[in-house]
Amino acid sequence: MFPLSRFDKFLVILGIAAVFCLTEAGAGVALTAMLVIIGAPLTILMAAIPGLFLFLLLARLLWFGLKWTGPLSWPLSGVLAVGLLAIVPYMQNRKLDEIALEQLAGDRNKITGPVKLDTLAVVYPKAYYQKGTCGDFCQRALLNGVVRRMIMVRQDMPGRLPGDETIGKSFRIERRQKCPPINLEDGIGNLSIPGEKRDWANKTPLDLLRLKAATGECLIEEEAPLARADAVLVRSPVKSGLRDYYAGLDPFADTVRASRLSFYLRQEGRIVERYRSTGVQAYHLLPVLIPSYVGLGMHYKAGLLRRLVHFGDAARYRSAPELEPFLLNVLGLDLKLDTHKAGQKTRRIITSALDKPGKIDVTATLVIESFFRETSRRKDVSIDDVPLILRVLEDERVPVPYAVG
Repeated sequence: MFPLSRFDKFLVILGIAAVFCLTEAGAGVALTAMLVIIGAPLTILMAAIPGLFLFLLLARLLWFGLKWTGPLSWPLSGVLAVGLLAIVPYMQNRKLDEIALEQLAGDRNKITGPVKLDTLAVVYPKAYYQKGTCGDFCQRALLNGVVRRMIMVRQDMPGRLPGDETIGKSFRIERRQKCPPINLEDGIGNLSIPGEKRDWANKTPLDLLRLKAATGECLIEEEAPLARADAVLVRSPVKSGLRDYYAGLDPFADTVRASRLSFYLRQEGRIVERYRSTGVQAYHLLPVLIPSYVGLGMHYKAGLLRRLVHFGDAARYRSAPELEPFLLNVLGLDLKLDTHKAGQKTRRIITSALDKPGKIDVTATLVIESFFRETSRRKDVSIDDVPLILRVLEDERVPVPYAVG
């Protein structure tokens, strides 16, 4: 029987430890140790063992063929081991780059100036985090009159241009004697507008829509086909590769993820793509294969170490191109909220509602709720607001505002 050297015995023990470290039980031990401050060194050691074993095993096998080089055998076997471990990452990363560049190949910008829009359709993916249909952009566009009508369409991923027969939810502002209730939510897809300083005490776009409704300018929600739109904006993932966590120990996993923003204009009865911007993320393997742990939230599992790289308009925490630069700089839309006279308008609406006999309508009640919410978030309450606050609290027709209760 071929005798094992001390190094070979060490390698056997290290191999057994590496196998355990890469099991589900081993990952659980490493995660538990990480949660205890004094256990952090153990987690680091367990994360390093699989990669160290792979390198030493490969170097040992190469050494048998390089023994004839004498003292150079160990350094040469180490260098060759690193080289062999770098072959797969080099080839796979090049393949991922090619896939990413294919996604970017069709990007274009054929919009030469500000675009005047009557009806804009926005197509976005069905997802659990999409609570509302007319979010921040939709509400701002209607408030500022940059469009007359918005049509919101939800579709399955990946993103594509739906047919004209597709039905979406249409939103527009129309003057009526009595307004229907506004069934929207705040905080859906909030935009970051340069020069607009906002805090918790500011009125939201939804607050401003309710102010309009209180004066007879109603938000009308109805169904409408995509054929009514003279422009269509599609923003959605177009390729869903694996995250590093799900790629695990597969060195050939497709980890390319791409999201796209496309803008279409109706020209001579046809929808023509005038703008396309794509953001791509990919998880590259490190320059050499290193099996270790990859994490997702409070979960650890065995996986090859990878790093996130970006292409096109992607960034660290998103693959989707940013919406604001396109809306503001390419389309030239004015989406900055005008809240200068909103406070005075709010007080007039509340006073008028309290002066009228009978039940206070839902819209006025929501305006009152918004007023108290903003007041509670300010550092100082204006002395001029105190009489109005007391009057609301004394009126039994008004439910106790949430900010007070």
